[in-house]
Amino acid sequence: ELEQEPEEELEQEMDEIELTDGIDTELEEAILQLEQARLTSERRAILEGNTTEYALTLKIEKIERTLLGEIGYRGGQSLHGLIDGGPYSGLVQLHTDLDDEVLELKDGDEIKLLVRLVDYKPSLKRPVLKADSIQG
Repeated sequence: ELEQEPEEELEQEMDEIELTDGIDTELEEAILQLEQARLTSERRAILEGNTTEYALTLKIEKIERTLLGEIGYRGGQSLHGLIDGGPYSGLVQLHTDLDDEVLELKDGDEIKLLVRLVDYKPSLKRPVLKADSIQG
């Protein structure tokens, strides 16, 4: 019996979860945790303890240049969109290696990404994520 590649397993799991406008995925649960944290130090502790890469379905609302951020992301593209069917919208900073792939995307597209949760902006109620690859 052949062992499945981790990526295939991830895809299978993604298909099994029904995405609604409620909290359906591990990523949405992590965002909820950040949203409920009252102090910056609490949010920082949650983020530092979270090294998970999440499979994310993003419905793109806007594409713009990443002006601030780490080297490798600054000057690349950021996608604003609905995360896993809602209730959260967020910002995904894409690695500059993905610039060519991003050119093919447009507002309204739905794409799958592997992301890391890197920040949460309480004033905007918006998670910030980073992605190094587009899954489809």
